[in-house]
Amino acid sequence: MQIGIATRVTRIPVSQTASKLAAETIGGTSVAQPIIVHGILVEKNNAGAISPGVTILNGAGTTTLAVFSMSAQSTVFTPIMFVADGGISVTTTANCTCTIWHSQAGR
Repeated sequence: MQIGIATRVTRIPVSQTASKLAAETIGGTSVAQPIIVHGILVEKNNAGAISPGVTILNGAGTTTLAVFSMSAQSTVFTPIMFVADGGISVTTTANCTCTIWHSQAGR
């Protein structure tokens, strides 16, 4: 397996439900592709704690991979590298954003 630097950066804004990463349209159908996730940054920009702030799911949205609970005006970065075979799905709550560094879908 070839490991390199992240070729894509995707920012998911506040209040998004199941934003999919690594879905490509092939023959008019959306198909989940594998990606390598290089890092995840979660930011909360106002007062008050929130749990969950951001939820990372598998591409099908059926398995929880990570949950980030956020305190007031906080930032969390995790440089965990993993392969998401069918891509990932990200849900953000109010006042939380998520930035993901990842490979191009299918590569």
